[in-house]
Amino acid sequence: MVLPIGDFKGGELVMKEQGIVVELGQGDWIMFTSAHTTHFNMPYEGRRASLVLHSDKAMEQWVRDRNGWAANSSFQSF
Repeated sequence: MVLPIGDFKGGELVMKEQGIVVELGQGDWIMFTSAHTTHFNMPYEGRRASLVLHSDKAMEQWVRDRNGWAANSSFQSF
């Protein structure tokens, strides 16, 4: 699930395999299977952030090494 937030124009979500482009505004939620969808955002103007909720199919790897991010100095584990 993805929720874009901020004061922005543009930033449409492109889902390649489905062949669609979705315009999302402040407060619009979208849910899709990201593991099966090549996806990206188009350029935008303004300030934008996204709240992303996902499940991790590789939970054992997450527990072991945070999906390869455990040693990264920018990653903080709680």
